[in-house]
Amino acid sequence: MKFSLSESESYYSLPHSSPSPTANPLERWKRLGTSWFGVVCEIEGVLTKDLHELHMSAWRQVAVEENLAQPTEYDMKRFVNVKTEQLVSQIFRWTNDKDEIRRLLLRKQQLLLTSLQREPRTLIRRETTSFLSHLSTMDIPFVLLSQERLTDVQQMLAYISLEKDILEVPLDKNINTSLNIITAEDFCYGLPDSECLIRASDLLERPFERVAVIASSLHALEAAQELNMRTVMVAGRHRVWELKGADLVVHGLDEISFQNMKNMFHDV
Repeated sequence: MKFSLSESESYYSLPHSSPSPTANPLERWKRLGTSWFGVVCEIEGVLTKDLHELHMSAWRQVAVEENLAQPTEYDMKRFVNVKTEQLVSQIFRWTNDKDEIRRLLLRKQQLLLTSLQREPRTLIRRETTSFLSHLSTMDIPFVLLSQERLTDVQQMLAYISLEKDILEVPLDKNINTSLNIITAEDFCYGLPDSECLIRASDLLERPFERVAVIASSLHALEAAQELNMRTVMVAGRHRVWELKGADLVVHGLDEISFQNMKNMFHDV
């Protein structure tokens, strides 16, 4: 496993080789504790197993049912993190009508949930739910990230019974809980655009340099590095050597300790 720190510059601070001193003892104590940083965790590929094939199967079935052009293999792999509305209108070029886009997205979601019902419990990465529960007990703030719509994410998590596994709190943005989910409604452009990670930084109330992004996609890695966020990549969707630009590469979050996380922030 390779461990190396990114040397890219932050938008808001100059690079420095050693921690900046502070005369405030409370601030020094905080840097030793768990509240010093926050975590952004991708849902698909990290919280769940990679659902890419299930998504693509659902899109293909929609194309057959609606007599639409089949999505190309290149488009489905290259634009996997694009917002679904953009995927239908700009990538697949099926339609630009908003009502028609909503209808196609609804049908695609129905097909996906049908697939999820066949083997719901095998799609959960138990080591990730344990890791997130541990973050919660240590008062480390975290947000979940998805490029899907909120209703679709809620349905998916409910189908594979993840709601109780994470924090046993309702998945409702209108309720003030410690579980935050960033979905397609919260940004204009999907990954690798960094807008969703900027939103995550705001929710965590942490500067970019004190945010760790746990993801499995190269697009997430690219966006995080652009903001000088720390990166933990979960191998699976991509080979380990493809993720060598990350600060830490693991096969599962059970390989991460609190000290691993703290080491990534030794220079801030």
